[in-house]
Amino acid sequence: MNHNRSLLALLSLFLPIAVSAQVTFTQTAGPGTNQIWSFAKLKNNVVLVATSKKVFRSSDQGATWSPSVQQFDISTKGTLAVDPTGSKAYCMDASGLSTSTDQGATWTRVTSLSATNLFGIAVNSAGTIFAGSFGAGVYVSTDDGSSWNAHSNGLPREPGVNDLYPIVRVVAAPNGSVYAIAQGGGLARSTDQGNSWTVVGDGILPQTIGGCAVAYDGKIYVSGQTGVFVSGDDGANWQNIAGSNGLTVTGGGEIATDDAGSGVLLSSAGALWMTTGGSWSNVRAATSDDHNALLIGGSDAYFLDGMANNSLFRSMDNGQNWAPSAKGIISAAVPAFVADRDGRLFAVADTNGLYVSNDFGDTWNIISDPALVTHNISSICACPNGDLYATIYGLGLMQSTDKGQHWTNQAPNMPGTNKPYMLASCCTPSGDVFAAGFNGTIYRSTNGGSTWAIKRSGVPTDTVTKLVSSSVGVVFAVCASGVYSTVNNGDTWQSGTSSPANVTAITSIGGVTFAANGAGIFASSDSGKNWQQINASIIRGTGLVAAHGGGGYYATTTTDLVYSADGFTWKQQQFPFATAPIGMIQDPKYGVIYVATAGSGLYRSPAPKGVNDAPRSQAAQPTLSVENYPNPFVASTTVRYEIAAASEVELAITDLTGKFVVQLASGKQEAGMHSVIFDAPSMHLPSGVYLCTLRCNGTAVTTPVIYLSK
Repeated sequence: MNHNRSLLALLSLFLPIAVSAQVTFTQTAGPGTNQIWSFAKLKNNVVLVATSKKVFRSSDQGATWSPSVQQFDISTKGTLAVDPTGSKAYCMDASGLSTSTDQGATWTRVTSLSATNLFGIAVNSAGTIFAGSFGAGVYVSTDDGSSWNAHSNGLPREPGVNDLYPIVRVVAAPNGSVYAIAQGGGLARSTDQGNSWTVVGDGILPQTIGGCAVAYDGKIYVSGQTGVFVSGDDGANWQNIAGSNGLTVTGGGEIATDDAGSGVLLSSAGALWMTTGGSWSNVRAATSDDHNALLIGGSDAYFLDGMANNSLFRSMDNGQNWAPSAKGIISAAVPAFVADRDGRLFAVADTNGLYVSNDFGDTWNIISDPALVTHNISSICACPNGDLYATIYGLGLMQSTDKGQHWTNQAPNMPGTNKPYMLASCCTPSGDVFAAGFNGTIYRSTNGGSTWAIKRSGVPTDTVTKLVSSSVGVVFAVCASGVYSTVNNGDTWQSGTSSPANVTAITSIGGVTFAANGAGIFASSDSGKNWQQINASIIRGTGLVAAHGGGGYYATTTTDLVYSADGFTWKQQQFPFATAPIGMIQDPKYGVIYVATAGSGLYRSPAPKGVNDAPRSQAAQPTLSVENYPNPFVASTTVRYEIAAASEVELAITDLTGKFVVQLASGKQEAGMHSVIFDAPSMHLPSGVYLCTLRCNGTAVTTPVIYLSK
């Protein structure tokens, strides 16, 4: 009996989902990133990225990024600069100037300049620092930022009112000249350390300039709506190159030049253009013209594809191929996420909306439906038919029937007065939908959201914060006073003996449901009628019911990650998460494990190789239901499995060493759900963990089953 209790205790720490070996968790590229505002390149090919909150650095060509310790408050372009030697970096944010002499790892604040209305920064060949401003011209420092003087002599002014145009960007040339972009007033140049300025390209250059950059050979590039211009004589003469040498555009936005060569990178008209000194090539389509930051250095290039999606890409072959490069530049908390039946991943980033990824988190797109924009999503669930539901407190329950692209509010279809105040939702295996929130009101729909009924008999007037369904349709509702369950599709609810209060996490694993609160983890194996506190030595603080490995298991708390190959012996693993884990799910199609964190986005186990992006393959893939029921079991247990099309299948039980125990099914079967009885007592098997493996069309899916002999 004590042995059985130890097996039950282990269940509190893992979600029994099978993969073939111990895995490594790596950070995905989202959802969302920090808003990226500026790039800079130091010597030794160290690249810096300024985001809204931190400066990130990469020493491996953008493959990985590490954040600065210091916090920043950045909201303008051109906020990074590097001195002529490439060894010292400068960052201008709302609090002033900071400098770094260790390639961006640590920063020292220069506090003598209030930077509330400053825009951009540049350092010329003499080491003089320049910063644009709103209304005061250009600030200049000749003593590394210790003191500053504002200069405006010759800068363009608004006609009639004589006010200075805002200086939104400053660019330094190798010959010591400095260029200032005046918003609405064109381009000005200084050849005397910023003491005086002269407007250049008047009548030729656009008044509103999208970008300005100086190449290694001294050529100056300016882009705007009316063209792309270049000057080879320090701004005295200009040529519009738009429409020539393969550059088939009429204008441009952001522009960047190589710090040691003739390369130029230009964003224009929803595309990215590049030249290495000869003709131009369209190297990539883009989703937005608003490229906040571009960088080119040798064969390496970086660009941010649009403010909305915050997708950072890099190329290491002169723009011929591009790959996501945002891993590490993520500070989003992920309060809600789900993977649908096709492996499509949906995740909420902070309060900044809902994102979707079709490639296991490598790239993300924000869902721009106005029904979701500006609203805080508290939960999201995916149904067996592909429908999605998201709860927004104060608005109601949102439904999507087209893979998350469009959403409709279900509140008009719901009775009662509490329907706007939804916090949680879940779907049962049969497709019934439950939603709940304020005052203990629980709604149920049995027809895909067409109609709803209130089903709360037995539930107190506490706010329902979480809902979860087991693999056999038992639904659990979490209130402050305890956990309530229903075995009759919501008609009546009960709170079991020793039901835990103030639950922060809940999951259902076959016939066992686990709930965590500040006191630890509790388990119920009888649909919530009775609860027992689980004690395990590897739990530190409040454990999160987490996930697993193939024939092995993973568990995580806010500070620890542990692994067990057999469910009995556990070993501490390297904790890979930059911030505390707050949730874990498994992709129901491909078996990828995702971990949500409190401030560093999503992490995942390795994605399967050779899987193309959406639309996901609809080939016949074997799919086990979450697990058998009951699990653990004392007598017999029912194994449920599903195949997408008529196929040859084999379903077998082995022990943890791979030794064959029994074959449960074999032969050709029709598409759909199937079930079979595993009668362990009749085979006189000892207690332990066994593996149930389904093979179909060359693919194998395994789930553990736990037998407790009498």
